[in-house]
Amino acid sequence: MSGIPYQPTPDFESTVYWDATLENRLVARTSEDGAIAWLYAAPIGKGKNSISDKWIELSGRGSIDALTLLHRPLTPEFGSHPYYLAIIALDEGPRMMSRIILEGQERIPKIGDTVAVVFSQGASVKIPIFKLVK
Repeated sequence: MSGIPYQPTPDFESTVYWDATLENRLVARTSEDGAIAWLYAAPIGKGKNSISDKWIELSGRGSIDALTLLHRPLTPEFGSHPYYLAIIALDEGPRMMSRIILEGQERIPKIGDTVAVVFSQGASVKIPIFKLVK
């Protein structure tokens, strides 16, 4: 799988997240009571006023909540080929924006399709991207 040109720089708040990607794991912060998970590094959870340092491992499965086919790359590094960009509703609750890859797929992705995370190797971290689940 080819690398993705965007290379984030881990900081104090996101190091746990990016370190997990190097192990092909997707993690999220969770509220103190474990009721809400969010991505990826915000210290204050959705609807909460408390800081949490708890992290949980996510299944990496979810469904496509929104989808667009980009014909023009955001930057030249993304190349000239069209690619799918989606909002993924993860099974555990968080939503994240990511690219959909179609390696070995003959069908076009659509809203509601089930997806699973895969990781694309970058210079210092791995980027979570998604593939369709058959």
